[in-house]
Amino acid sequence: MDPKMLTAAKERAEGFFDKGRFREALDTYEHVKGFAEKDPRIFLRMGDIARKLDEKDSAVGYYKNAVKLFVKTGFIIKAIAVCKVIISIDPSQQDVQAKLAELASGASGGLASVAAPVAKPAPVIATAPQPEPRLQEVKEEIFEIEPEMKLPKVPLFSDFNEDEFLAIVQKVKAIHLDTGAYLFREGDGG
Repeated sequence: MDPKMLTAAKERAEGFFDKGRFREALDTYEHVKGFAEKDPRIFLRMGDIARKLDEKDSAVGYYKNAVKLFVKTGFIIKAIAVCKVIISIDPSQQDVQAKLAELASGASGGLASVAAPVAKPAPVIATAPQPEPRLQEVKEEIFEIEPEMKLPKVPLFSDFNEDEFLAIVQKVKAIHLDTGAYLFREGDGG
């Protein structure tokens, strides 16, 4: 199937989805899922549609395929997000919890392995000797200021080992909030 036909098929599936014809949308995606190796979003969308159809087992299967392909193509953060969706559907998915821990800990190219190294400040290079006195004062003031060191972004649970991370994930319960709803407000007891 050439790229134009693939795009047309995905657009047709999305047209069905927009009209609430979820079964037809899923069937259309079924015809192009062989091309998901290059576009893991196909399995992601199939999972979304199966979820709309209340076919939770199918949704989990599609989402698991999306996770594998996102990892394979290097989209670790997307893979982690899809793992969280799977756990929200079925918290008993031990293999997904383990995969989430693996990805978050940096094993197999996870988040911790892609963290940016801390940049060292550039060395100070001397300029022309004996500038004007006022310029020299300003220059000295500038070099007296310590450069702001920026630490790389580190995932929230990166210091946990896999067992500690899994213990937390197993205790977490996902909730759904409607748009505009508050999880908590200032002054609430905690």
